[in-house]
Amino acid sequence: MMSRLVTHATGAVENPPPSLVVAKQEASDLIGRARGYKGRVRIAVGIALALWATAVAAAEPWGVYLHDNQHTGRAEILVDPLALDETPAWSAPSGYSAPLVVGDRVYAMRSQFGVGEAMTAVAAFDLVTGEILWETEQSLIFPSALAHHDGRLVYVGIDQTQFEPLLFVRDAETGEPIYSFLVPNPLISMPTIHVDAGSGEVVAYLAGPHFTNFGTFPNMTAVTIGEASAAIKWVDPVYRDFGDTSFPTIVGDSVVVVGPCHYYAYALESGDINEFHNGGCSGGGGHTVAYDAKRKPGQIYVVTAFDESMPGDVLSAWAYRGQDDIALTWKSDEILNGIGVAIDGSSGAVYVGAYSRLLEIGASDGATTGFASGSFANGMVPILSGEFVWTFETSGFGDTVVYDIGTLDEVARFPGARGDLNSPFGAPGAFGFNAFLLDHGRIYDYPGFDVF
Repeated sequence: MMSRLVTHATGAVENPPPSLVVAKQEASDLIGRARGYKGRVRIAVGIALALWATAVAAAEPWGVYLHDNQHTGRAEILVDPLALDETPAWSAPSGYSAPLVVGDRVYAMRSQFGVGEAMTAVAAFDLVTGEILWETEQSLIFPSALAHHDGRLVYVGIDQTQFEPLLFVRDAETGEPIYSFLVPNPLISMPTIHVDAGSGEVVAYLAGPHFTNFGTFPNMTAVTIGEASAAIKWVDPVYRDFGDTSFPTIVGDSVVVVGPCHYYAYALESGDINEFHNGGCSGGGGHTVAYDAKRKPGQIYVVTAFDESMPGDVLSAWAYRGQDDIALTWKSDEILNGIGVAIDGSSGAVYVGAYSRLLEIGASDGATTGFASGSFANGMVPILSGEFVWTFETSGFGDTVVYDIGTLDEVARFPGARGDLNSPFGAPGAFGFNAFLLDHGRIYDYPGFDVF
């Protein structure tokens, strides 16, 4: 397997986020006050470093695609679109997409997508300056996007030398490889990394198609991620009606994936399966579900075909009381061109694209409580930050458009968007501290993401 790591010299960070400036100054002042008090220096330094680490940890708004393992699309920080410049502060090189923001760093991949002799690349960027902190290239085809957990990057790709599907674990700080592990499915769009609250076990859930040009493979695999090696936790070898376009969503003690008319919950620990809906149609594919854990009981939102009577994707809500107790709450009959929802943490309302309208839908009964008019792209998934809903237009218009969550009036727009690209990555981008990262789409040689 070919691999190349290039580490770029790091320079001073210009104009870092204000909260990090304050925390760093507090840390510096504390260390300064400790000088002359030899017995207290070590304690003071420890407290100072803790202050700095806390500030950085608080500025991790987008360490997972769609923000969290429940795929709510809701950032915990406010990014005010009116406070951002109308032109990017910097742009990633061509092909870099699906950015993750962890502290003051951005991690992203340039996928090879099976194109000739092109190389897959993974890189770390400085959030503020755009400086490439490290970059590594690998001879991988059809790699997944990146997942991040506890200072490590995890992804799956087919090694072109051995032509085997491997899960890679890489040090996020340095870019150095830690290990790789053979997995059963070669086509994974996005690993979901979950930590068991009781045992601390770290598990990657991998969803992929059963039938591929490379052969027949399991639909779902759970892989335990250790410090120095990995192990298969469980595998579902049976054909199911979903593919790699439904990223695994953590729902209580379950991991949920869906395909057209077929909705599945796997037990996190055992892999036992509950097909909680069978609408009769088939076809694989499917979209990523969202889960509102704040509601009691929790509520799962599914955007995909419901049954053979429906000509397209609709939104349904499901009450989750446990792995074996998932029941329909309501179903909307409006045909959607969005592929997922964003969940408002305050009201519980959800937002989804329906061609010329951005719908606001009540969580309790599925009623439309408001809408914004526009031209919303096929496959769009809104994202939320504070009091704003971020969307993007169809390819014919091409802007990222932001709406006030209270009035659904347009308040800002930014040039560029992924448009009607056929992709399971439907978010407009990601949020950093006082920053919006506009994603142009995960496809070979598309423009890299822009940072506003």
